Amino acid sequence: SQSFRKEKIPRCLTTIRRDKFLDVASCLPKNLNLNPRSIYNKAENLKQFVKEREIDIVCISESWARSEDPLENLLQMEHFEIISNPNVRKEVGGKPAIMVNNQLFKVENPNQTLITIPWGVECVWAILTPRDLTNSSIVKKIIVASFYLKPHSKKKSALFDHISQVYHALSAKYVSGLYWAIAGDRNEFQLHNILSLCPDFKQLVDRPT
Repeated sequence: SQSFRKEKIPRCLTTIRRDKFLDVASCLPKNLNLNPRSIYNKAENLKQFVKEREIDIVCISESWARSEDPLENLLQMEHFEIISNPNVRKEVGGKPAIMVNNQLFKVENPNQTLITIPWGVECVWAILTPRDLTNSSIVKKIIVASFYLKPHSKKKSALFDHISQVYHALSAKYVSGLYWAIAGDRNEFQLHNILSLCPDFKQLVDRPT
């Protein structure tokens, strides 16, 4: 026969410090940066991918948007808004666009109103306000940019000047709780000037994709 003795196990209580940044990270959007080289023959694939991966923001660098067949119709999805500028160039190619989950954010299109985009600079912007915003929220606004710079482009300086002007203007307008997501296909465009605009800017893609 066997006998068992019940022993007392000492309990250790440990205080776990709550990291405020975990709360921030849990409510941040999931972003996709994409160069499809025309979205017109890949639209259904993209929409399925967005649903399956629960993507909240899509930056499309080369949508090849057409005025006669707008992306707003092509990429129409429940709870998503599309911002594009099909008139940014005459020839085929480029024409960045942004898709945003409007259940998560209130979406403002500032292009050619609050933000003036020079002819030939292929960039679009969105201003996002979280729908669950409170006075204690750390993230109050997210400025999203999607850009495209073709190979051997002569618009490198114009693109940087434009991004710099928008950064300074909106940083002055929205003083606190402002965050940025700048995505695109840069080709030979060097990013050190953009990174130097703000000490908190960080390049997330560190290898060719």
